[in-house]
Amino acid sequence: MNIFDLFIIKNVFSEYKRKKMIQNSKKIIKLKKGKWFCPDITKHKNYKKLVEELALNTAKIVKFNLKIKNSWIAYSTGEKEIGFHNHNSDYSLVYYMQTKPNNSGTMFKNNFIKVDQNNALIFNSKLYHKVPKYFPKSDRRTLVLEYNNIWIYLTIIGILVV
Repeated sequence: MNIFDLFIIKNVFSEYKRKKMIQNSKKIIKLKKGKWFCPDITKHKNYKKLVEELALNTAKIVKFNLKIKNSWIAYSTGEKEIGFHNHNSDYSLVYYMQTKPNNSGTMFKNNFIKVDQNNALIFNSKLYHKVPKYFPKSDRRTLVLEYNNIWIYLTIIGILVV
């Protein structure tokens, strides 16, 4: 995968799992100092298996062995923009758990990539992206994963095999 590639995974979870994730997220997302905050959910009892399932599907698509670096649920209402940023990892995944047509997708420097609810977008973490303001205001919940490649180096007769 190179820096310009974006991949979409469609129909990631069953409707039952998706709705359960939304309900569970309401218990762990908290408002702190004017910002919505969610702790790392990689090992959270309600998300561990779902995050692992998503990681396995991602690894199949990008054809790399991946290690989850971090994961969280991002929540917004459309009132404030989450400005341009990138991540200190190899790949990012955004799973659009609860969205409406007006807020389902991610803005990159050059264009907005529309991704429907229950789909996921995988992209190179170095790409700058943001969640713009949207109207009408509505809840937007996404599950975000950051991945790093797992490189296994073997030296055989002076040749580096990756």
